[in-house]
Amino acid sequence: MESLPHEILVDIITRLPITSLMQFKCVCKAWFSLAQDHYLLHMYATRNNPCIILQTEHSLDDQLHVIDTDRHQFENLTRKLVPPFEFSMPKFNIAGSCNGILLCSTVSQESDTIFIYNPFTNESKQLPSTNTSFSNQKVVLGFGFDQKTREYKVVRIVYHIPPGQMISYGTSDVSIHTLGTKSWRSLGEAAYLLDGRSRPALVNGSLHWLAHHNKYQQYQGIVRFDLTTEEFSKVPSPNCNTINKGWIAIVELRGCLSAAVHYNSCCKIEVWVMKDYNVKESWNKEFVIPAHSPIGFNPDINMSNRMLQKWFSRG
Repeated sequence: MESLPHEILVDIITRLPITSLMQFKCVCKAWFSLAQDHYLLHMYATRNNPCIILQTEHSLDDQLHVIDTDRHQFENLTRKLVPPFEFSMPKFNIAGSCNGILLCSTVSQESDTIFIYNPFTNESKQLPSTNTSFSNQKVVLGFGFDQKTREYKVVRIVYHIPPGQMISYGTSDVSIHTLGTKSWRSLGEAAYLLDGRSRPALVNGSLHWLAHHNKYQQYQGIVRFDLTTEEFSKVPSPNCNTINKGWIAIVELRGCLSAAVHYNSCCKIEVWVMKDYNVKESWNKEFVIPAHSPIGFNPDINMSNRMLQKWFSRG
């Protein structure tokens, strides 16, 4: 196999089941390094059928479950995952996912514990501590794959809240960590106030969030972070005339940037898809989903965003 070109090796290995890939790593050091190649992992996740990762919230601990969408039988359709950090970090939040790898972090403001977790190999790695204080601040995380450098990167944006303030923010800090390195790099202040209530959408090598004004919390559009240039910029929003009404979630759908918009007045959800990336005219309304709710029910914004993420997210 050493005489085969790298592209052919990757093509062969990505056709193996995950159990065979784990055995493949134990043959020799060269195969162990090959099995951890970022390009191979990216191609493996792209080629194989997706699974759905669900997180259940409990008072004492959070649990992960995987649903195999390739099964034709209903028995053994789901299985529980037991992360290696389950006992050291029983309460955690899935802050992002990329190529089947999860970014897990604590939801407490007393620590900055962050793990990278591969649910299929049950391997995890704790990221270096940022050594920052946690009082009066809001943290937004993002995780993605840099297609140019073939590296995984974690983005961390910290917004410092002035004492006594609830809806305004003071200074901010942006830092980035490249997997395989030992520290975080500072990128200065954030040019936008990002909505971190839902996970960012990874499309076209960039992470996407909703952004809003400091004072009134009104959405002002979609902001992306380019993982290669490591810079923020705005992306055109759909002409749905409800960007400041109800709630919306930014997701990836079939490789395209998509926006799910909820109309409180007529109880429906519209799914808009950007066919050509960064082209405003390419936004198209693909689906209209009825969203019936009981009379007098007031939907919670945070819960709605989390539900949309679960509907559209795939590991």
